Amino acid sequence: MESIVTYPQWRLTFQRASNLRYLIIVILTVVFVAVLIFSTDLCGLRHIWIINDIDVYNKTLDPILCSGVLERIYEFNEDCSPQIEILDCG
Repeated sequence: MESIVTYPQWRLTFQRASNLRYLIIVILTVVFVAVLIFSTDLCGLRHIWIINDIDVYNKTLDPILCSGVLERIYEFNEDCSPQIEILDCG
């Protein structure tokens, strides 16, 4: 009869351990992704976002959008090596 009584206890112990294992895996994954994002060069991503914004501006010709894109271009040109040509919001 002892095996019937102890079996559910071991089962609960293993379930708790597997839940803890999954929690540790999730936490380590989040930390790894955060380190990966913050340690990489963000100039490439910023360049892609600005180029996309320039394409949107060329389609809409919205002067408010142009001023926002110009601010991001100025910041990008100060921080990163590939220079982006300044837009004519004209």
